[in-house]
Amino acid sequence: MSTVLRPELSEKNPNFISRHRYHELKHFCMQYYEWKRALAELDGFCHQQSDTPRVHENRCDNPTEQIAVKRLYFTERIALLEETAMELDEVIGGYVLLGVTKGIPYDTIRMKLEIPCCKGKYYELYRRFFWLLDKKRG
Repeated sequence: MSTVLRPELSEKNPNFISRHRYHELKHFCMQYYEWKRALAELDGFCHQQSDTPRVHENRCDNPTEQIAVKRLYFTERIALLEETAMELDEVIGGYVLLGVTKGIPYDTIRMKLEIPCCKGKYYELYRRFFWLLDKKRG
């Protein structure tokens, strides 16, 4: 039986963020693999991929500059999530990143990847991840 993580903690919890902010950050994280794919597709040529996520940038006439702006956009977001996960814990952070970006629960991670911590510690770090991300995103 899997544990359903409640999207709202007690306000007394040191990792408290509102339920709506949690959902906003969760959906932000779920775009991680879209960003990685889009970054890989930006190969420096001046063609627009039809399924590449749109980046809102100031219009410029230089195609190289447009590609650079898009690469920066995706790179910053990918780095934000990866750095936040590693800030939690160098070992468990990778598992937490997998959980927040793919929505994989602890039990599945434990079965498939043999995570080296208990469920309580994992979800404590999971909640801390969103608290840190909230602080970084402002």
